[in-house]
Amino acid sequence: MLFLTFALTTNASVPEPRATATLSTDGQYDVQIVPDVAWLSAEVTVDGNATDVGPQQADVPFVVTGSTASIGTLSVQVMAVTTDNRGVTWMFQIEPEILPADQPDMSGTEGRKKPRWWPF
Repeated sequence: MLFLTFALTTNASVPEPRATATLSTDGQYDVQIVPDVAWLSAEVTVDGNATDVGPQQADVPFVVTGSTASIGTLSVQVMAVTTDNRGVTWMFQIEPEILPADQPDMSGTEGRKKPRWWPF
């Protein structure tokens, strides 16, 4: 008699990292990523600009900075090797918070003439 055994195995998928972003009107971005599991090595690509971020700890945020020509949604790809030596790739888009390129003067003194105390 021949017995066939079917073993169904399922790999628990590695959860996608949490990410937020800011983007200035001159194209400078900061993408903050928080991995849910530790990574032995990782590379993050934002709108085609790849950055090696090395090993990362679980639940510890890190920031990837760079510049892009487009203002709007950022395309992010994360390729990482987890601590159990599995390679994982995530691809997602982030709607960044748009910031002005130059921070405005909030002191209220801009544009006012300073009084002179000398006669000439």
